[in-house]
Amino acid sequence: MPVQAPAAAPMSKPQNKAGLQAAARVNIHIAQTMLEEALGSFGSETPEGMAVMDCLKKLAKLGSKKDSSDLVPAEMLQMFRQMPQMGGGTDIQKLIQQQMQKPPGAAGAAPAPPTMQ
Repeated sequence: MPVQAPAAAPMSKPQNKAGLQAAARVNIHIAQTMLEEALGSFGSETPEGMAVMDCLKKLAKLGSKKDSSDLVPAEMLQMFRQMPQMGGGTDIQKLIQQQMQKPPGAAGAAPAPPTMQ
């Protein structure tokens, strides 16, 4: 019985990124909502407010904001999942969050400053 050489797997086709793009659109909507809320605090005439307005104009070109309502629950959940406090975020954010949760005097933590009496 002849021995067959292993065959290579067929090349896979690039996967559709529709799910990733939909999640990115939600993130853009969240960003727009947060910028709109910040604009209310700064006002449109301040340097900060003008910068926020510029960002909103650029994001509006993407056409991602379809309504003027607040964030829907699914968007809030996605935003919270990305926060370091909820286990999300970048590796650096996660590391900082872990360091902040260590009690003073724990191994690797900075010692607590001395108190004056």
